[in-house]
Amino acid sequence: MPASASYSGARLGASALAAALLVGCAGSDTSDSASGAVVTDSAGVRIVSFPADPDPPAEVSAAPVVALEREGQEDYLFAGITGLVARADGGVVVAERDGTLRFFDAAGTLVRRAGGEGDGPGEFAFLSRLFRLPGDTLAATDGRRGRTMFFAPDGTYLRETVFAGRTPAMPQGASQCFGPNVQGVLDDGRLALWGFQCVVGEGSPGKRDYMSDVLVESGDGFRTVTTEPILSATENPGAEPMRRFVTAPVYGRPALAAEGTNVLVAIPSLGLRLRGFGADGSRVLDLRDATPEPPLTPEIRAVVEGGWSDELAEIHADAVWPETLEGWDAIRVVADGTVWLRNLQVWGSDGGELWTSVSLDGSTHRRWRFPSGFELHDVRDGRAWGIQRDEFDVEDVVALPLNGG
Repeated sequence: MPASASYSGARLGASALAAALLVGCAGSDTSDSASGAVVTDSAGVRIVSFPADPDPPAEVSAAPVVALEREGQEDYLFAGITGLVARADGGVVVAERDGTLRFFDAAGTLVRRAGGEGDGPGEFAFLSRLFRLPGDTLAATDGRRGRTMFFAPDGTYLRETVFAGRTPAMPQGASQCFGPNVQGVLDDGRLALWGFQCVVGEGSPGKRDYMSDVLVESGDGFRTVTTEPILSATENPGAEPMRRFVTAPVYGRPALAAEGTNVLVAIPSLGLRLRGFGADGSRVLDLRDATPEPPLTPEIRAVVEGGWSDELAEIHADAVWPETLEGWDAIRVVADGTVWLRNLQVWGSDGGELWTSVSLDGSTHRRWRFPSGFELHDVRDGRAWGIQRDEFDVEDVVALPLNGG
């Protein structure tokens, strides 16, 4: 890697810039007294090493500071929310799968609508993801039509980028491919995607490995930044068709997001592992903690290693994971540049989501436990915005206070 490569995420603030200057000499170390992180620069790659798990997670109050609800008014009824982002003015934008974008002010009052269902400019067949760009410009992806559309902060349609047909073809010899799908938008508007996720080496007996490229828009096409394992599958030839393959590793899939001008990949197989890549494919960040690889139960290890039996298949189907398991199944980059990673959910657990927030300069490392039924989407100005679902799966949009956050 050239010595000039460096972490250049545009959202990193003054504290991150100061940290970058302190570690400007290759091999030098600095530490942050608050988080205990050690920051090292090695040939242009920033290495941020946190201690093992921080203090017990802070319990987030279930009492909202803002709730988008007005009894009996359809403008405040939601169905199929696919994204929401918090705005600098204290308001929020809510996206639904039918293509509707609703803009609410800081008091939770609806002020305008945009988007909608259709084929025209600014319309969607299926609105699958919503992203915030600098200045509260919005990018919304139509997953069915393979395009991402951009909107001004006031909801005015600006332009679109079509990614369908522009991504690299399926790998030669690969099979069972699905994708690609947009996971983030860089500050300059370029898309970051998972490419085709395909079986590699299907001919290997009893084993199927799924791999995917991380792609960033480049000119008329896309550049491959890195290639990541998505999952592996081990075969039980004697099982019924729907039970024939079990996936491993049990930690889940990697998570991908855009941050400034870089892409971040959360690696789920160990503790806290976050890698950053420039749009040119250069490695620019390696963030980790000291958590060792968590032990697997003998039953799950037997499944992963292919020691099949009907009894172990039942154990796997019931999702009996070790409680100490670390992994990440979602990643959010919020307005202040902090990265939030959702801990892999233990299936069947009644507890709320557990998130870890880290600063890429090493200054913060915290964990948060949210109320049951709450799904975090964005954080801004000490408020956690998300979807609250009740026992009937009715959706409400609320902001919860992050006391001391």
